Amino acid sequence: MPTGSTSHPVIDRAEYRERQARVRALAAERGWPGVAVIGRGGGTYDRHGDLWYLTGHYQGYAYLHDRVPLWSGRSHAMLVLPVDGPSVLVCSAPEWEDSLPVDDIRSGDDFGALAREALQAVKGGGLVGFDTAPASIADILSDAKLAADDELLEHLRRSKSPAEIAVIRDACRIGSRAVDRFIAAAVPDATEGDAVSAALGEVLAKGAWP
Repeated sequence: MPTGSTSHPVIDRAEYRERQARVRALAAERGWPGVAVIGRGGGTYDRHGDLWYLTGHYQGYAYLHDRVPLWSGRSHAMLVLPVDGPSVLVCSAPEWEDSLPVDDIRSGDDFGALAREALQAVKGGGLVGFDTAPASIADILSDAKLAADDELLEHLRRSKSPAEIAVIRDACRIGSRAVDRFIAAAVPDATEGDAVSAALGEVLAKGAWP
């Protein structure tokens, strides 16, 4: 994930829009009015992939379990993608609003209320990422009558575009150099921290993060 000023290949907005168009087409083939995709961030990297694939968005807000009515959905985000109609990203904290390839971004403390409103556009459609949904919106998802289908995006994500391949190669180059630095620093009397620091320094110097 680039963090500094070092130049890295990126996925442009047009490619994200093309991916969304393919998902809209899959929804139409199934007779769905659209699809909702939920992801969880907050410092984990296990269940944000589908959302990132369609939007480039990672919800960095730290995970907190729901405390309705004070807050809900912390670290969660949801893309609502109708077959016909504007795309909506619901999140607990606004991020990168000017650059995200979505039509409408809605953020606030009441994730459930925002989700309920946005889901009206895809009621009776598909749902990706049900296992990441905060408990407070379980009834909302049920009311929307969404069909869970975590395999919907799998075959799309397996086929990599030239831009994706460039990103992967760039990340692998940085990672390989970091491993080389780690091994070189693993000498007698060195601590684990010494070796990790050497590897991390290489990553940060390249404007990336492990």
